[in-house]
Amino acid sequence: MLAKMARIALIAEEMGRHEDAMAVSLRLTEAAQVWLNGTASAPLLYDYRWGGIVSCGCNFDKKVKGYCNNEVSADGCPGLSDVGHNFGLGFYNDHHFHFGYHIYAAAVAAKFHPDWAMKYFEHVLLLVRDIANPSPSDPFFPLFRHKDWYLGSSWALGIATLGGVPYANGRNEESSSEAVNAYDAVALYGHQMAKVFARAGDMARANTASHVRDTGRMLSAMEIRSAQVYWHVKAPGTPGSGRIYPEGYKGKVVGMLWSALAQMQTWFGSEAWKVFGIQMLPITGVSERLLEKEWVKQMLPDFKESCWDPINPISMCVEQGWSMLVNVAQAITGEWRLARDGILDLPDSAFEGAGGNGHSRSNMLWFISTQRTDEEDAAEEEEVGAGEYGDDDGATGP
Repeated sequence: MLAKMARIALIAEEMGRHEDAMAVSLRLTEAAQVWLNGTASAPLLYDYRWGGIVSCGCNFDKKVKGYCNNEVSADGCPGLSDVGHNFGLGFYNDHHFHFGYHIYAAAVAAKFHPDWAMKYFEHVLLLVRDIANPSPSDPFFPLFRHKDWYLGSSWALGIATLGGVPYANGRNEESSSEAVNAYDAVALYGHQMAKVFARAGDMARANTASHVRDTGRMLSAMEIRSAQVYWHVKAPGTPGSGRIYPEGYKGKVVGMLWSALAQMQTWFGSEAWKVFGIQMLPITGVSERLLEKEWVKQMLPDFKESCWDPINPISMCVEQGWSMLVNVAQAITGEWRLARDGILDLPDSAFEGAGGNGHSRSNMLWFISTQRTDEEDAAEEEEVGAGEYGDDDGATGP
């Protein structure tokens, strides 16, 4: 929800609606700081045993909306004892997925509210250090918690076990796109904070933020390349990253990649539309680099066929918001009218479902409207071939 709000603020600013952007971004700071100043009902905690940020968790009282009926204590935090709580955040599962959204929100808030950004810099830096710490001398966090430097991708699995025994197939990661967005958020945050501190004349912190930016750029570049190699399954002979799996693997995407296994399924179901969708969301600026057109063209027919039910036009795929990612794929391949109409026809509830609750209708229409046609791509390639390079500063910008 924080990142969703951040996207709306950026889109408003791009459209020249500065007052609206400021109003939304102010709400964003108020919502984001709850997690940074310790006032959340399910506060973030530092775990000195394993060296990381975890959440106490919350047992929601359904009778009172938003109320947690547990107390913050060694025995009262469900997130520290239940491996299924918060997707296992307390057991170091998915930290880059989770904290990436927070860091992205902080990057956007910093763009509009530099005083707020300087006040909470060290707080946000704790989240950055948790998932992307580059310093071997940091006594509080491990180096690059999730990153596998041999493969180039990340592993989402933390210290969770299956009945006290490690998973037989080793480590795993499901949503490669959320990993990409997490590291891109680190780059964006460092990029923005370097500018904030430079303007304030604090060059020491500007230098620190520049290191954060460069670390995030390196991690996100590696993660994009890895997602396109390991998760985006292409036909033999496809230019670019090519295909690494034998012909026996029939899927055009990997849903869950393990140390010793590639699966066409997710933790929450084996429907193809879930498998494709979880490798695309959230849709942000970096999606244009991640979702390469050749792969999208190859997978779109299967993704679309799996999503729509000819008997029931409001299928579960549509109802839960996953079909909007089909529309994104259509826009990438040039079918922008179909994509636009699909987003406009969605019920509001789709943006509250499992596949759509990280997006707004504004965000999806914005992405669709900014996709280039094949003719525009060809024109750019001709310009690059002539040696006309543009300014790439902040190319991974929101």
